[in-house]
Amino acid sequence: MNKKKKKIISPLEIKYEKLDQYDSNWNEELLLKKKTDYAFYIWTFLIDFSYLEHEIDIALAELINEKNHNFWYVITKDLETFDKISLFYNSVFPYISFTENKKKIEMLDSLIKKLQDITIFRNKIAHWKWNTLDKDGYIRVDAKTSKENGLIVFRKYKITLPILRKSIKDMQKLTEEVSNFLFSL
Repeated sequence: MNKKKKKIISPLEIKYEKLDQYDSNWNEELLLKKKTDYAFYIWTFLIDFSYLEHEIDIALAELINEKNHNFWYVITKDLETFDKISLFYNSVFPYISFTENKKKIEMLDSLIKKLQDITIFRNKIAHWKWNTLDKDGYIRVDAKTSKENGLIVFRKYKITLPILRKSIKDMQKLTEEVSNFLFSL
């Protein structure tokens, strides 16, 4: 029986909103009311992401030299998370492809995809315009020029507390998955 692979971060609902003559799309009263709840989950997400990124660092350090992590940090001190994910893949893939272990290759591909997805989501959380949170949970992400009339439209993603809670749980599982994968090699 084929199991459908579950994405670590489900696609978020998107809506577009036209710019009125002036940009004044925030509701301070609503923001003050929701700020504490959102702040806790955003903070937790970012702290847990930091832990996940550290787990990637340790996994790669162990792959390169399990006796001393200094060499690893010399190599990666200036790398972004996506570069580290790529390095992780490129370090592990030749080893498991040599053993022709198709299950491990599938596990690696899945792990890399999840790491990329959560990193993209982390970047969104860090750069969204949180002051534009509306009553339905939509937050402005960016501005585009409409191809229809040349006017500005804002792209907004729906990000609610349940979505943040689920993403935190998924990331915690992913951190364990990175560690377990490394130990399975």
